[in-house]
Amino acid sequence: MPLLTYARYQQLGGELTEAAFSPLEMRASKAVDALTHGRARRDSPPREAVERAVFALVAAMHAEEGDEGREVTALVNDGVSVTYAARDGSPAGRWARIAREYLLGETTADGTSLLYAGVEA
Repeated sequence: MPLLTYARYQQLGGELTEAAFSPLEMRASKAVDALTHGRARRDSPPREAVERAVFALVAAMHAEEGDEGREVTALVNDGVSVTYAARDGSPAGRWARIAREYLLGETTADGTSLLYAGVEA
């Protein structure tokens, strides 16, 4: 079961077609699963924070498929050459930061943080 259905994606304001959304949702759900060690999947239906995290990840992943939102550092007109600024960090690192913003403070029924990695600090 997906963490974010296409119908819910549209309710949240998503504009991608279902064909474009589905593979991104699967990747985003895997990222959330990895961060939460599968805890996010235990709720049925998924809690709103999880849906919104997946929604934000789908948007970020879609934006990274192209050059949307990237800073242009050089442009050559006749040869049509465009150079973009490097993105900060790896895609997985950026996606983890995005998901953590939504999942921070979310706990399971027994009080365990969704983001708990199994190590006491």
